[in-house]
This record gives sequence, structure tokens and C-alpha cells, in this order.
Amino acid sequence: MYRRLLLALLLAASPAAAPGATPIRYDMLASVADVPASGGDTFGGTFFFQAGNRVVYRVIPSGSSESDPAASWNYWSTADGARTISPPPSPPAGYAYDSVAVHGLSPNGEVIGQTSLGNPTTKNAAFYWTVSGGSLVPTGFDAGYSSLDAIASNLWTAGFTDSGTYETVRWNSPSGIPEDIVLPAGYPNCKVIGVSASGDVLLYLTDGSGNHQLAIWDGTTSTPVGPSIAASLTFYPANCGIDSAGNVAMVVFTTGSDATLYYIQASNRASWISFLFTGPIDSSVYNLHLSSAGLASFDTTVRGVNTVNVVSASHAEQRTFNGYTSFLNSSGALIFGDQGGLDFWDAASWSGSPVAVPISLATQSGGLTFVGYNDDGNLLLKNTLNSTTSLAVLAPAFAQPTQPVSVTLSPARGVFRLKMGQTVRMPLVKTQVSGPGLESGFTYTCQGRLPAGLRLRAGDGNLAGRARAPKAVNVWVTATFTANGAQQQTAPARVRIVVSQ
Repeated sequence: MYRRLLLALLLAASPAAAPGATPIRYDMLASVADVPASGGDTFGGTFFFQAGNRVVYRVIPSGSSESDPAASWNYWSTADGARTISPPPSPPAGYAYDSVAVHGLSPNGEVIGQTSLGNPTTKNAAFYWTVSGGSLVPTGFDAGYSSLDAIASNLWTAGFTDSGTYETVRWNSPSGIPEDIVLPAGYPNCKVIGVSASGDVLLYLTDGSGNHQLAIWDGTTSTPVGPSIAASLTFYPANCGIDSAGNVAMVVFTTGSDATLYYIQASNRASWISFLFTGPIDSSVYNLHLSSAGLASFDTTVRGVNTVNVVSASHAEQRTFNGYTSFLNSSGALIFGDQGGLDFWDAASWSGSPVAVPISLATQSGGLTFVGYNDDGNLLLKNTLNSTTSLAVLAPAFAQPTQPVSVTLSPARGVFRLKMGQTVRMPLVKTQVSGPGLESGFTYTCQGRLPAGLRLRAGDGNLAGRARAPKAVNVWVTATFTANGAQQQTAPARVRIVVSQ
């Protein structure tokens, strides 16, 4: 309870920033889990990271490999702490599932995937998990051969089930029945890629000749989108995606080892924008990400140099940076690794250049690996230090807004009453300062003639000297100072001085 309260206070105290603001650093927010740096349990290679600092990850027991079935996965969030994602209880068919594979995590914390029995597996079933309800095989999914493969922000999901006939399906309620997805004519099989917030399902299709095509199922019809890709070109299911707004991106290797990114906007799926990235490209495209701000990014290598490639549909322009392991979030912020550090760019604004942002975390050379970036702007990373590898959430810190310094003068007395021949040294005004940013002392000046024998000391604002003649005067005192890099002056303060015999 104390840890949750402390974390809530840290989150509440974190300074807010305008969209697109560049962090001045990333600070440690929470440690999710630890494993030995070597010789023990290890983290798996797949991580899911959503808003609310919801994290799903796998720990591989010592002596096992990632290809082995997982008895359980792990869930952690700011609000809920640590939980275990275990296989569902035995369904009516009586299968005692003994492993789970997570395929997706929604921003609300729903987890989907496939649960299995046997090694090698003999039975596979779709599973759905929440913090409050645990795991279950949804109604309408075959207990021996089914899966949920993609999930959106409001529980739209898609996968397949086979109770004698293989069916690609869409599903969006724990109490609902999956609906069949009908494929376009000429495509006997497909792979579910993703789902938009409105339930549009992106499908990767292959025809009898090995040619590929993307299609969108909208609940009624599967409509091909984007260009048809010949079997001679390289186009993997991992190199396409759909964002929450329904925009689609696909990356295809072209002749000569160039890469073309095709961007299909949700507002006009009958056409697309093409972005050519010239090679020679040395590796497969990987880490494709989309942002509902109209952006897509992917990583590759060109002549041995790691590159991050970004496109903007609204600007119809592209950029390439040296770097690796890029991530985009919904507001259009781009982060990526660069020479062991972290770069940030407000890609949605499509101006300026990436900025290196320091990470306030003790580490060792090669110890940082970025594994997630969520819509809250927080970073999920693995960090190795000495004998421990930690999974941690870091939050961005932003410069506090500059508050203008305020300096006001007022008379030190209502009326200065002096006698002729009186020697004085007293403050003529009171100086009040509020706000940060003051960078110098004050220089005081006076407008109006002081009584004979008296003067204003510029350095401290004192009235000094010996009054030589009777006189009543009004003078106006101002102070000059430097604050926030600029010279400034106060409003004049009226002071009344009366010298009598």
C-alpha cells in the first residue's frame, strides 16, 4: 500500500507538458522486475507497454529458451502492481492447459493470446485475461484449436477458431460470440495483423501464386487496400500495421534492395502515398510503428548503418536518422536509440531535429535496451548494472515554465520629515521581489530634485547627506536590475520629503 501511495504521489507531482514538448531527461518512475544479469532466469524478448504503465512480459526460467512454452506471463501496472497471467481453468472439454502465449495488451489492461496443452502442444485455445476476472476461453472459440491475435483500445479483437471449419473471426465482448470474417475472392488464407479502435481488422492475404495483398474487414466486407505485392518482392506480415484511427502502413523491399513504405489513410483507402527509401538495404525491415497523428516509422540498416525512417502522411514527406529501436506514440512523439543514448523528436510537428535526452539511471556500457514507449510518454527499458538486469519504467521530466520576476518599490515611510542640518542615512524605498530569475542587484535612480545637501545612493537606495535648507518635494525612485537574461526596470515609487527649520 505504501509503495502504491508513493508512486501515486510521484505521478501527481510530475510536471505536465504541452503536447510535443521535449523532455529535459527521463527519470526512474518504477522498477517492475529484476532477473540475474547472467546464469539465471532471463526476460523474454517480447514486451507489451500501454497507458497507465501497464506492462506484460515473460520471464524465462534458467535452463529454458524462448521457444519453450511459458507456464505463465507477468502483468504489472501502476494501479494494480504485479499479477500472474496463468492458463484458464479447464473448459467443458476438460483440457488442463499448461501454458500461455500473449499476443496483445489493450490500453485498458485486457490481455489476449493463446493457451495450450502439451509439449509439443496438442490443444490450443484463444484466451482472454483481466486483473479482476483472470483467464478464460471466450464463448464460441474452439477449446482445441483457436487463438486471439490482435486487440484494440476498446476490446475489439480478432483471431481464428476451428471446430471442423477454419474461420477467421472478430470478437469484442467476453459474453459475445465471435463473428466470421469473409475473405476476398481468390485468397484462401490470411493472417490477422491488427484492429482499429472502430473494429476494422487488417488482414494479410496470400493467393495461390504467393502474391500478397492487404484487406480491411469492416464488419460487412473485406476490401483490398494498398498495392498488390508480387511473390518476387519481400513483404512480411511484420512489416504492415493499422493504428487506432484505422490508417495502414506497409513496407516492401523493391528491386535493388530499396524499401517502399505505402501509407493508406483511413479517410481514403482507395489510394495510398508512396515513400521510397533507397538502399542498398542490408537487413529486413523491422520495428514498424504507426501513430494516429498520421505518422509511421521503421528501422533498417543501409550499408551497415542503423537507420530510423519516418514518414508523415499530412506533409507527404519522409526523414531518415541514424539510430535504432524506434517507437512512436499516439501524439506523434518519436524516440530511438543513438550511440547508447536516447533521442526524442516531436515528429507530429515535422520540424526541427531529434534531441538527445539524458537518462537519470545508473547503468553500464551496453546495459540499456529500450523495449517500450506508451501514450503517456513513458519509457520501458531493460537495464543491466553489475549482477542484475532490471525492467523499469521511466517518466519524462520537463523544464518548469519560466515565471517572470516581479520587483516593486514603495516608500520606506509615508513622509520623510527632516530638520535642517540633520544628517541622515536611511532607506528611501522598500524593495519587494517575487518569482525566480533575478540575476543581479539593484541600481536606484531618482527623478525630481532632492532637498539641498541630500542624495540617493545608487547601490542601496539609501537617502544620505545633511539637509541644508527647508524644502518640501516629491521625487520618484526606480530600480534597474537583470532577470531571466534581460535588463528590467521597476515602476517609479513616489516619495514625499519635507525639510523644516
